[in-house]
Amino acid sequence: MLLGSATVLSLAAAAFAWFRPVAVEAPNWQTIVVSDSLEFDQPGSMLAISPTGENILFRKSIQNSPIWLKRADRLEAAAIPGTERGATPAFSPDGQWIAFTADRQLKKVRLDGGASMVLADSAASQEYGLAWLDDNTIVYPSPSGSELRRVSAAGGGYTATFADTALRGFGLLNVTALPGARGVLTAVCTSNCATSTMSVIDLKTSKLTRLLPDVMKAWYLPSGNLLYVRTDFTAMVAPFDLDKLTITGPATAVLDGTTIHALFRTVPMLAISRSGTLLFARGKAGNANSEFVRVDRQGTATRIDTSWSGVFNSFALSADGRRVAVGTGTTGGGLSVYLKQLDAGAFSRLSFGGQDRRPAWSPDGKTVAFIRDSLNGGGVYGIAADGSGGERRLAKIDRPIQEVIWSNDGQWLVLRTDNGTAGAGDLVGVRTSGDSTPVPLVASKFTEMHPALSPDGRWLAYISDESGANEIYVRPFPATNGGRWQVSNGGGMSPVWSPDSKELYFIGGTGQLIAAELRTTTAFEVVQLQTLFDVTGYNLDLFHQSFAVAPDGKSFLFARQRSSGVGSARPTVILVRNWFTDLAARLKR
Repeated sequence: MLLGSATVLSLAAAAFAWFRPVAVEAPNWQTIVVSDSLEFDQPGSMLAISPTGENILFRKSIQNSPIWLKRADRLEAAAIPGTERGATPAFSPDGQWIAFTADRQLKKVRLDGGASMVLADSAASQEYGLAWLDDNTIVYPSPSGSELRRVSAAGGGYTATFADTALRGFGLLNVTALPGARGVLTAVCTSNCATSTMSVIDLKTSKLTRLLPDVMKAWYLPSGNLLYVRTDFTAMVAPFDLDKLTITGPATAVLDGTTIHALFRTVPMLAISRSGTLLFARGKAGNANSEFVRVDRQGTATRIDTSWSGVFNSFALSADGRRVAVGTGTTGGGLSVYLKQLDAGAFSRLSFGGQDRRPAWSPDGKTVAFIRDSLNGGGVYGIAADGSGGERRLAKIDRPIQEVIWSNDGQWLVLRTDNGTAGAGDLVGVRTSGDSTPVPLVASKFTEMHPALSPDGRWLAYISDESGANEIYVRPFPATNGGRWQVSNGGGMSPVWSPDSKELYFIGGTGQLIAAELRTTTAFEVVQLQTLFDVTGYNLDLFHQSFAVAPDGKSFLFARQRSSGVGSARPTVILVRNWFTDLAARLKR
């Protein structure tokens, strides 16, 4: 990319802004209330702060939330017009603009008003992140996460500055800028973010260098250090050579061991301004142990086994309701599938592949299927629930697989492909015997997730963002082109069928469990929607099913944080002005 004289001058000015000395003032720590409805646990949840530290960006827990702006000199925050469903904002170096992603597009808008402007299509969204560089270009990951793209803030076509197809699915995320457009810091995420490595991309050579394992996100500081948050939710600082793009010394713990809240154990809610104002959320650890509870239709929760808890990445309930398969981490840093007898039975390891996740029971309860990630794309494997006979591969396609379910007759597996590329996030069917050629079920330019087959085998429910927000849809199965019906209105996720196929449960856009009463004798019809109870405080997975229905249809299986439970305290937001003074004193010790 050629730089004109004006750009060179702007780079010089920007570099001065990064490194110029500032007056030494005592740090000021304070707990603040950005908003009573600040969003912490949804895709796109974030905190951002302007270069001067005077303006804060956040989202609210409302459907299709815009990005909200809280100015230091204003009592109330204001929504930024044109940023509906916006996420991952980045301030321009002068603090007058923000870039953000919304509806699969990269956009920008002035803080003082005006229409938003589309800069690029097919942009990654939610937790991937982007950075506005000092040369007035913006870098952002491709939807697949395998490519870093660069576009002028004035608009025009993008250029690919880095690409690695091995990173498809989750790859580059949490991108932040280095001064002078020297490069970017990024996390390299693999195995559905079971691992995350802090890395740097040299924008001069397009080379990626891995720096530190087990790091979610990093920021460059004017002092010549990197501030980063590890996967154990602690913040560290290490010296960094900006010319060689290398870490040059040991790390130091900062923030007195405070736990940083992280969205999906992947995106830490922390922001730092060039002027030294630090903003972060603490108090709700993303890796807290969880427990399983039964919840009746009135919302009353009953603990299942008070002696058992863990960090559960996913789970599936057997058809008879007597066993639960869970995906959880291993001591070696991998993922495996375990089985738990309900209520107070044994908890035992079932798979040993290293990166095994998102289990699914066969309808007869004899086999557990799961997704195995590997460098060659992985696939769906199955193993007998009693551990006998070894494992076997059930399905493999030419794209990464993110979800798998069985049909009730055992003749089909429905797979959800990765949602990283345009037209991905599709649903395909694979027969369990005979011809195993993948059959497209729902394939579009939008993202489809959370497949759920009715027990009577007639209907496929799923979510799609075709309207701009996730909604619940139903199609006939397996002839999915025979119709399409929208079930939710105002947002929906995690569709789950009742055992008799007469109700479809889902989590609505306002955080309520909804029961859709259905009439399907001749065609598909939604008779009514009934709100059952609030699901606030339960563990919700935006990329996979979040609950299960008991065989009698009278209760639901949810996971929740053991230490707090439903209605637990929300993370606390801390604002630290002149934090660089505190950091300098700490590094001298």
